[in-house]
Formats: sequence, C-alpha cells, structure tokens
Amino acid sequence: MLIDRTGLNRVINIAVALWSCAGIANRLDAGFTGLLGCRAVLGAGEAAGIPRAGKADSAIPATAERALGNAMNQAGVMLGMVAGPAGGNLDCLQAGWRAAFVATGVLGLLWIPIWNWAAAPQRPPRRRSQLKPPTLPACCATAGCGPSCSPTRSA
Repeated sequence: MLIDRTGLNRVINIAVALWSCAGIANRLDAGFTGLLGCRAVLGAGEAAGIPRAGKADSAIPATAERALGNAMNQAGVMLGMVAGPAGGNLDCLQAGWRAAFVATGVLGLLWIPIWNWAAAPQRPPRRRSQLKPPTLPACCATAGCGPSCSPTRSA
C-alpha cells in the first residue's frame, strides 16, 4: 500500500491537504465540469481515510490501548456523520453552499498540524532498571578515598 511505502504521517498529511484544497476549490468553480473535477479530487483525498485510520490504530497506540484508539476513531466518524450535515446545513443557510465547502476545507487544513503534534513519535520514559548505578569519580577510585567522595550518576 502507499501508506507502507511512504509513511503514515506523510500520506495522512497529503490526503487531508488534497481533500481540504479540493473542498475549498469547490467555491471557486461555477460550472458542472469544474465541480465534478473538484468532487473527484475530494473523493480521492477522502478514499485514504479508512485505510490510514486502520494503519494509525495499529501503529501508534500501545498494544493495550489499540481498542481505545479504534473506538475513538469510530466515534469520530460517527460524530462527523451526525454533526456534519447539521453544521453544513446551518452554514449553507447562513452563507451559502460554497461557504460550507470552504469551512470544512479550512478545518481540514487546521487539523494537519494538530495531527502532526499528536502523532509525533514520543520517546518512552526510561525505566529505573535502565539507569546505570552511581559510580565514584576516577580520582576517588585511584586515591582510595571511597565514601567521602560524592558519587555521580552516569546516564
């Protein structure tokens, strides 16, 4: 899959940017063929949604947290299916159908840096067993002064 070859975050960024820009471009076009083309590009960006969500659910959370990650993803999809039409209709009534495309496109572009921050690889905290025991400085070991020297912890 494309996700495996190019990396999860890169594919997510490209797909969301493509989807968002295609949505915004819907506002600029007045003809049927332009609208059809924008919708086709929007669909191409949207098509990566479920595969990339599945990959993210298996790659990012720890094994014990994968069910929670999948549940949150599915809850977000369902919430979007419920709230999206209501918000879109309200936006259409207030500012017209073109503004609804722009609003969702801008929200998608704003989501990209939030995703990059949330999905950034985090170094796991070091466990106590990974720390090396304190050692005496070299001058104390050779002088034989022992406990009177203060030990230093090497990382």
